[in-house]
Amino acid sequence: MIAHSHRAVTIGISAVLMTSFSLQAAANPLCATPAQRQLVVSALKESPKFSPAKVASATGIPEAAVVHAMPMEARIPVTMLKFDSVWQALTEWQDALVIVLSSDSVFELMGPLPKGEAARGFFNFDNPDSGYRGHLKVDRLAAIYLLSTDGDNGETHQVAFYDNDGRRVFSVYVPRNKEGALQTRPHGRFLRMRQDYGVLAERSLLTDSSCLWELNARQDTEHSEGRN
Repeated sequence: MIAHSHRAVTIGISAVLMTSFSLQAAANPLCATPAQRQLVVSALKESPKFSPAKVASATGIPEAAVVHAMPMEARIPVTMLKFDSVWQALTEWQDALVIVLSSDSVFELMGPLPKGEAARGFFNFDNPDSGYRGHLKVDRLAAIYLLSTDGDNGETHQVAFYDNDGRRVFSVYVPRNKEGALQTRPHGRFLRMRQDYGVLAERSLLTDSSCLWELNARQDTEHSEGRN
């Protein structure tokens, strides 16, 4: 079934590539070009349960740009200025599934996220009561998305963190219980985050085609020019 779905996506992508649209690299890998947007829409139409990672792999589009091309109801963009509040909210889930990507390898960690603090250019978390230890280079991160998609195992919810190249560095997923159902507390906390940050996205006048990261870059440029 998976192989068939992948073939369907490949066929759909080939059809789009034969149109007058030329797929060019986005100036900002966090934001989809019109051609990339059409390609993503076509891929998801062929296989609606494909994850952003699978669409990115099939199309060659940076995963962050794939997410940007998805419908607004599937993704809530959150500026990196809200990193501290996002992390604080994640520590209140009580349990979480963290997936870290490294080349073609995937690492999965389970348990409540520890609180952390910024020091010496890193966000550090080292709680003796937690299985998590590490140092996160936050200034290398560029975008946060709250994603809700429908996969082979049903609805899936994650908070995904992307770097400046549009690559997903890691995600924090709402975990499932032994029966495969979403755990109640983390699920509820995630939905609350969607509500809170969704309001902020609406206040930013975001639409399906607008990109928060382009808006941020434009505002930074205008601010810099205003000082000169």
